[in-house]
Amino acid sequence: MSRETGFVSLCYHYLRPKKGADLFPRLLGTRIEEFRQQVETLKKSYQVLSPEEILRFYRNEENFNMDKPSLLFTFDDGLSDHFLAAQILAEKGIKGLFFVPSCILSEKLPANPTIIHYCLAIYKVEGFLKVYRDAIAINNLSLAKFDITYRRGVDDPWEVIRTIKYFTKYKLGYINTRKILLHIYREHLLRDFPKIMEEMHLSKLQIQKVIAMGHSIGTHSHSHLSVAASELPKGDFYKEMIFPKSYLEETFGIPVYSMSYPFGGQKDCLKAKDLDDMQSAYDIIFTVEKVLNTQDTNPLELGRYMPMSTDNVTRIDHILQKMIQGQAV
Repeated sequence: MSRETGFVSLCYHYLRPKKGADLFPRLLGTRIEEFRQQVETLKKSYQVLSPEEILRFYRNEENFNMDKPSLLFTFDDGLSDHFLAAQILAEKGIKGLFFVPSCILSEKLPANPTIIHYCLAIYKVEGFLKVYRDAIAINNLSLAKFDITYRRGVDDPWEVIRTIKYFTKYKLGYINTRKILLHIYREHLLRDFPKIMEEMHLSKLQIQKVIAMGHSIGTHSHSHLSVAASELPKGDFYKEMIFPKSYLEETFGIPVYSMSYPFGGQKDCLKAKDLDDMQSAYDIIFTVEKVLNTQDTNPLELGRYMPMSTDNVTRIDHILQKMIQGQAV
Protein backbone atom coordinates (compact mmCIF):
# COMPACT_ATOMS: atom_id res chain seq x y z
CA MET A 1 0.00 0.00 0.00
CA SER A 2 1.24 3.46 -0.81
CA ARG A 3 -0.15 6.93 -0.25
CA GLU A 4 -1.02 7.01 -3.94
CA THR A 5 -2.79 3.66 -4.29
CA GLY A 6 -4.26 3.04 -0.83
CA PHE A 7 -6.21 -0.11 -0.02
CA VAL A 8 -9.57 -1.76 -0.51
CA SER A 9 -11.47 -3.70 2.12
CA LEU A 10 -14.00 -6.52 2.25
CA CYS A 11 -16.85 -6.74 4.76
CA TYR A 12 -18.22 -10.24 5.38
CA HIS A 13 -21.33 -11.26 7.30
CA TYR A 14 -22.73 -14.81 7.21
CA LEU A 15 -20.34 -17.64 6.27
CA ARG A 16 -22.41 -20.79 6.13
CA PRO A 17 -21.60 -24.52 5.92
CA LYS A 18 -22.74 -26.66 3.02
CA LYS A 19 -26.53 -26.67 2.72
CA GLY A 20 -26.81 -30.28 3.77
CA ALA A 21 -24.95 -29.48 6.99
CA ASP A 22 -26.57 -26.10 7.67
CA LEU A 23 -29.11 -26.10 10.51
CA PHE A 24 -30.59 -22.92 9.04
CA PRO A 25 -30.24 -23.36 5.27
CA ARG A 26 -32.34 -20.29 4.42
CA LEU A 27 -29.75 -17.93 5.89
CA LEU A 28 -28.04 -16.15 3.02
CA GLY A 29 -24.28 -16.04 3.14
CA THR A 30 -21.04 -17.07 1.52
CA ARG A 31 -20.46 -20.81 1.85
CA ILE A 32 -17.41 -21.44 4.01
CA GLU A 33 -15.54 -23.39 1.32
CA GLU A 34 -16.19 -20.55 -1.12
CA PHE A 35 -14.79 -18.15 1.49
CA ARG A 36 -11.70 -20.31 1.86
CA GLN A 37 -11.19 -20.20 -1.90
CA GLN A 38 -11.67 -16.44 -1.95
CA VAL A 39 -9.02 -15.97 0.72
CA GLU A 40 -6.53 -18.27 -1.02
CA THR A 41 -7.04 -16.64 -4.44
CA LEU A 42 -7.09 -13.04 -3.28
CA LYS A 43 -3.93 -13.55 -1.24
CA LYS A 44 -2.09 -14.34 -4.48
CA SER A 45 -3.19 -11.10 -6.17
CA TYR A 46 -3.27 -8.67 -3.25
CA GLN A 47 -0.98 -7.65 -0.45
CA VAL A 48 -3.18 -8.50 2.53
CA LEU A 49 -2.78 -5.95 5.30
CA SER A 50 -3.29 -6.22 9.03
CA PRO A 51 -5.51 -3.80 10.98
CA GLU A 52 -2.40 -2.52 12.75
CA GLU A 53 -0.83 -1.57 9.40
CA ILE A 54 -3.96 0.42 8.50
CA LEU A 55 -3.82 2.19 11.86
CA ARG A 56 -0.14 3.09 11.47
CA PHE A 57 -0.79 4.33 7.94
CA TYR A 58 -3.40 6.82 9.12
CA ARG A 59 -1.29 7.84 12.08
CA ASN A 60 1.46 8.71 9.58
CA GLU A 61 3.74 6.23 11.31
CA GLU A 62 4.29 3.97 8.34
CA ASN A 63 4.12 4.06 4.55
CA PHE A 64 3.83 0.97 2.42
CA ASN A 65 5.32 0.58 -1.03
CA MET A 66 4.09 -2.61 -2.59
CA ASP A 67 3.76 -3.93 -6.10
CA LYS A 68 0.37 -5.53 -5.44
CA PRO A 69 -2.87 -3.71 -4.59
CA SER A 70 -3.63 -3.89 -0.88
CA LEU A 71 -6.57 -5.55 0.87
CA LEU A 72 -8.04 -5.75 4.37
CA PHE A 73 -10.48 -8.45 5.55
CA THR A 74 -13.21 -7.32 7.97
CA PHE A 75 -16.26 -9.00 9.50
CA ASP A 76 -19.41 -7.37 10.90
CA ASP A 77 -22.03 -8.38 13.50
CA GLY A 78 -19.99 -10.69 15.74
CA LEU A 79 -21.56 -13.76 14.14
CA SER A 80 -20.71 -17.26 15.30
CA ASP A 81 -19.73 -18.01 11.69
CA HIS A 82 -16.74 -15.74 12.11
CA PHE A 83 -14.88 -18.10 14.42
CA LEU A 84 -14.15 -20.48 11.57
CA ALA A 85 -13.29 -17.50 9.35
CA ALA A 86 -10.73 -16.39 11.95
CA GLN A 87 -9.20 -19.87 11.91
CA ILE A 88 -8.98 -19.90 8.10
CA LEU A 89 -7.30 -16.50 8.03
CA ALA A 90 -4.86 -17.51 10.76
CA GLU A 91 -3.91 -20.63 8.78
CA LYS A 92 -3.00 -18.32 5.88
CA GLY A 93 -1.04 -15.89 8.06
CA ILE A 94 -3.69 -13.18 7.65
CA LYS A 95 -4.92 -10.87 10.41
CA GLY A 96 -8.54 -9.73 10.15
CA LEU A 97 -10.67 -7.12 11.87
CA PHE A 98 -13.83 -8.37 13.61
CA PHE A 99 -16.54 -5.88 14.58
CA VAL A 100 -18.67 -6.89 17.56
CA PRO A 101 -21.97 -5.39 18.83
CA SER A 102 -21.56 -5.20 22.60
CA CYS A 103 -25.11 -6.40 23.39
CA ILE A 104 -24.08 -9.97 22.54
CA LEU A 105 -21.69 -9.94 25.51
CA SER A 106 -22.89 -7.39 28.07
CA GLU A 107 -26.55 -8.45 27.83
CA LYS A 108 -26.17 -11.85 26.14
CA LEU A 109 -28.79 -10.72 23.62
CA PRO A 110 -28.58 -10.87 19.82
CA ALA A 111 -28.15 -7.85 17.58
CA ASN A 112 -31.25 -6.54 15.81
CA PRO A 113 -30.68 -7.82 12.26
CA THR A 114 -29.56 -11.24 13.48
CA ILE A 115 -32.98 -11.72 15.08
CA ILE A 116 -34.67 -10.80 11.80
CA HIS A 117 -32.45 -13.05 9.70
CA TYR A 118 -32.93 -16.13 11.88
CA CYS A 119 -36.64 -15.54 12.28
CA LEU A 120 -37.10 -15.30 8.51
CA ALA A 121 -34.91 -18.35 8.00
CA ILE A 122 -36.93 -20.43 10.46
CA TYR A 123 -40.50 -19.15 10.14
CA LYS A 124 -40.38 -17.68 6.60
CA VAL A 125 -42.03 -14.37 5.70
CA GLU A 126 -45.55 -15.29 6.81
CA GLY A 127 -44.33 -16.63 10.13
CA PHE A 128 -42.20 -13.58 10.76
CA LEU A 129 -45.10 -11.23 10.07
CA LYS A 130 -47.34 -13.16 12.47
CA VAL A 131 -44.94 -12.83 15.41
CA TYR A 132 -44.16 -9.24 14.33
CA ARG A 133 -47.85 -8.34 14.60
CA ASP A 134 -48.06 -10.03 18.00
CA ALA A 135 -45.13 -7.91 19.18
CA ILE A 136 -46.75 -4.76 17.78
CA ALA A 137 -49.90 -5.46 19.80
CA ILE A 138 -48.09 -6.38 23.03
CA ASN A 139 -46.08 -3.14 22.85
CA ASN A 140 -49.28 -1.10 22.29
CA LEU A 141 -48.19 0.19 18.90
CA SER A 142 -50.48 1.01 16.01
CA LEU A 143 -50.95 -1.92 13.65
CA ALA A 144 -52.54 0.43 11.14
CA LYS A 145 -49.34 2.47 11.12
CA PHE A 146 -46.75 -0.30 11.27
CA ASP A 147 -48.36 -3.33 9.64
CA ILE A 148 -46.58 -5.09 6.78
CA THR A 149 -48.72 -7.19 4.46
CA TYR A 150 -47.83 -10.21 2.37
CA ARG A 151 -50.05 -12.20 0.02
CA ARG A 152 -48.45 -15.45 -1.00
CA GLY A 153 -48.40 -15.87 -4.76
CA VAL A 154 -49.17 -12.20 -5.29
CA ASP A 155 -46.49 -10.18 -3.47
CA ASP A 156 -42.77 -10.53 -4.09
CA PRO A 157 -41.34 -12.00 -0.84
CA TRP A 158 -38.01 -10.25 -1.39
CA GLU A 159 -39.77 -6.91 -1.63
CA VAL A 160 -41.59 -7.69 1.62
CA ILE A 161 -38.26 -8.54 3.28
CA ARG A 162 -36.89 -5.20 2.09
CA THR A 163 -39.92 -3.54 3.70
CA ILE A 164 -39.31 -5.40 6.96
CA LYS A 165 -35.73 -4.15 6.98
CA TYR A 166 -36.82 -0.59 6.17
CA PHE A 167 -39.38 -0.55 8.98
CA THR A 168 -36.97 -1.93 11.57
CA LYS A 169 -34.13 0.34 10.51
CA TYR A 170 -36.02 3.59 10.03
CA LYS A 171 -39.81 3.70 10.41
CA LEU A 172 -40.46 2.10 13.81
CA GLY A 173 -37.77 4.07 15.61
CA TYR A 174 -34.85 2.44 17.36
CA ILE A 175 -36.59 2.02 20.75
CA ASN A 176 -39.69 0.33 19.32
CA THR A 177 -37.59 -1.80 16.99
CA ARG A 178 -35.54 -3.17 19.88
CA LYS A 179 -38.64 -3.93 21.95
CA ILE A 180 -40.33 -5.74 19.08
CA LEU A 181 -37.30 -7.78 18.07
CA LEU A 182 -36.44 -8.78 21.64
CA HIS A 183 -40.04 -9.91 22.13
CA ILE A 184 -39.75 -12.07 19.01
CA TYR A 185 -36.42 -13.44 20.21
CA ARG A 186 -37.55 -14.28 23.75
CA GLU A 187 -41.04 -15.54 22.99
CA HIS A 188 -40.33 -17.46 19.80
CA LEU A 189 -36.72 -18.03 18.76
CA LEU A 190 -35.43 -18.74 22.27
CA ARG A 191 -38.46 -20.87 23.12
CA ASP A 192 -38.11 -23.01 20.01
CA PHE A 193 -34.29 -23.11 20.06
CA PRO A 194 -33.02 -22.67 23.65
CA LYS A 195 -29.37 -22.54 22.52
CA ILE A 196 -29.92 -20.32 19.51
CA MET A 197 -27.71 -17.54 20.89
CA GLU A 198 -24.75 -19.91 20.44
CA GLU A 199 -25.77 -20.38 16.80
CA MET A 200 -26.16 -16.64 16.25
CA HIS A 201 -23.18 -14.91 17.81
CA LEU A 202 -19.63 -15.34 19.03
CA SER A 203 -19.18 -16.07 22.74
CA LYS A 204 -16.70 -14.30 25.01
CA LEU A 205 -14.44 -17.38 24.93
CA GLN A 206 -14.52 -17.51 21.14
CA ILE A 207 -13.61 -13.83 20.88
CA GLN A 208 -10.71 -14.39 23.27
CA LYS A 209 -9.51 -17.15 20.96
CA VAL A 210 -9.94 -14.91 17.90
CA ILE A 211 -7.73 -12.32 19.57
CA ALA A 212 -5.21 -15.02 20.53
CA MET A 213 -4.99 -15.96 16.82
CA GLY A 214 -3.62 -12.46 16.17
CA HIS A 215 -6.80 -10.78 14.94
CA SER A 216 -8.21 -7.44 16.10
CA ILE A 217 -11.69 -6.51 17.27
CA GLY A 218 -13.63 -3.28 16.91
CA THR A 219 -17.05 -2.01 17.91
CA HIS A 220 -20.26 -2.26 15.91
CA SER A 221 -22.53 -0.16 18.14
CA HIS A 222 -24.33 -1.79 21.07
CA SER A 223 -27.54 -3.19 19.57
CA HIS A 224 -26.91 -2.63 15.83
CA LEU A 225 -29.00 0.37 14.82
CA SER A 226 -28.75 3.03 12.15
CA VAL A 227 -26.74 5.65 14.01
CA ALA A 228 -27.34 8.64 11.75
CA ALA A 229 -31.03 7.88 11.17
CA SER A 230 -31.92 7.31 14.83
CA GLU A 231 -31.47 10.83 16.25
CA LEU A 232 -29.99 9.46 19.45
CA PRO A 233 -30.15 11.60 22.60
CA LYS A 234 -26.85 11.98 24.40
CA GLY A 235 -27.33 9.05 26.78
CA ASP A 236 -28.33 6.64 24.04
CA PHE A 237 -25.53 7.90 21.79
CA TYR A 238 -23.07 7.06 24.54
CA LYS A 239 -24.59 3.59 25.02
CA GLU A 240 -24.49 2.78 21.32
CA MET A 241 -21.21 4.39 20.30
CA ILE A 242 -18.88 4.98 23.27
CA PHE A 243 -19.83 2.28 25.80
CA PRO A 244 -19.01 -0.57 23.38
CA LYS A 245 -15.39 0.61 23.14
CA SER A 246 -14.84 0.80 26.91
CA TYR A 247 -16.70 -2.48 27.44
CA LEU A 248 -14.62 -4.42 24.90
CA GLU A 249 -11.39 -2.89 26.21
CA GLU A 250 -12.21 -3.83 29.81
CA THR A 251 -13.52 -7.28 28.90
CA PHE A 252 -10.58 -8.34 26.76
CA GLY A 253 -7.78 -6.17 28.14
CA ILE A 254 -6.76 -4.73 24.78
CA PRO A 255 -7.04 -1.30 23.13
CA VAL A 256 -9.98 -0.92 20.72
CA TYR A 257 -9.35 1.76 18.13
CA SER A 258 -11.82 0.97 15.34
CA MET A 259 -15.54 0.68 14.67
CA SER A 260 -17.82 -0.01 11.74
CA TYR A 261 -21.24 1.52 11.24
CA PRO A 262 -24.19 -0.88 11.38
CA PHE A 263 -25.69 -1.11 7.88
CA GLY A 264 -22.97 1.30 6.75
CA GLY A 265 -24.77 3.22 4.01
CA GLN A 266 -24.74 6.99 3.64
CA LYS A 267 -28.07 7.24 5.46
CA ASP A 268 -26.67 5.29 8.41
CA CYS A 269 -23.29 6.97 8.94
CA LEU A 270 -22.38 10.26 10.55
CA LYS A 271 -20.04 12.58 8.71
CA ALA A 272 -16.58 12.92 10.21
CA LYS A 273 -17.19 16.61 10.92
CA ASP A 274 -20.13 15.62 13.17
CA LEU A 275 -18.12 13.20 15.28
CA ASP A 276 -16.80 15.56 17.94
CA ASP A 277 -17.68 13.14 20.74
CA MET A 278 -15.85 10.33 18.98
CA GLN A 279 -12.72 12.02 17.66
CA SER A 280 -10.78 10.82 20.70
CA ALA A 281 -12.51 7.44 20.85
CA TYR A 282 -11.74 5.92 17.44
CA ASP A 283 -8.84 6.19 15.03
CA ILE A 284 -10.55 4.44 12.11
CA ILE A 285 -14.23 3.94 11.25
CA PHE A 286 -15.63 1.90 8.37
CA THR A 287 -18.71 2.30 6.18
CA VAL A 288 -19.79 0.16 3.22
CA GLU A 289 -19.15 2.80 0.60
CA LYS A 290 -17.43 1.06 -2.31
CA VAL A 291 -14.31 3.22 -2.57
CA LEU A 292 -10.55 2.98 -2.55
CA ASN A 293 -9.13 4.20 0.77
CA THR A 294 -6.10 6.47 0.35
CA GLN A 295 -4.11 8.83 2.54
CA ASP A 296 -6.58 11.52 1.51
CA THR A 297 -9.56 9.48 2.73
CA ASN A 298 -10.84 10.61 6.11
CA PRO A 299 -10.00 7.68 8.44
CA LEU A 300 -13.45 8.05 10.02
CA GLU A 301 -15.11 7.41 6.64
CA LEU A 302 -13.31 4.35 5.24
CA GLY A 303 -15.03 2.25 2.58
CA ARG A 304 -15.56 -1.48 2.05
CA TYR A 305 -17.29 -3.90 -0.28
CA MET A 306 -19.78 -6.43 1.13
CA PRO A 307 -19.56 -9.71 -0.79
CA MET A 308 -22.97 -11.10 -1.70
CA SER A 309 -23.92 -14.74 -1.17
CA THR A 310 -23.84 -15.18 -4.97
CA ASP A 311 -20.37 -13.62 -5.42
CA ASN A 312 -17.49 -15.83 -6.43
CA VAL A 313 -13.88 -14.76 -6.22
CA THR A 314 -13.79 -13.63 -9.87
CA ARG A 315 -16.64 -11.19 -9.30
CA ILE A 316 -15.16 -9.94 -6.03
CA ASP A 317 -11.81 -9.30 -7.70
CA HIS A 318 -13.57 -7.49 -10.56
CA ILE A 319 -15.38 -5.21 -8.10
CA LEU A 320 -12.22 -4.53 -6.10
CA GLN A 321 -10.35 -3.61 -9.26
CA LYS A 322 -13.08 -1.16 -10.21
CA MET A 323 -12.83 0.41 -6.77
CA ILE A 324 -9.06 0.70 -7.13
CA GLN A 325 -9.50 2.39 -10.53
CA GLY A 326 -12.09 4.80 -9.13
CA GLN A 327 -14.90 3.44 -11.28
CA ALA A 328 -18.51 3.24 -10.16
CA VAL A 329 -19.48 -0.17 -8.78
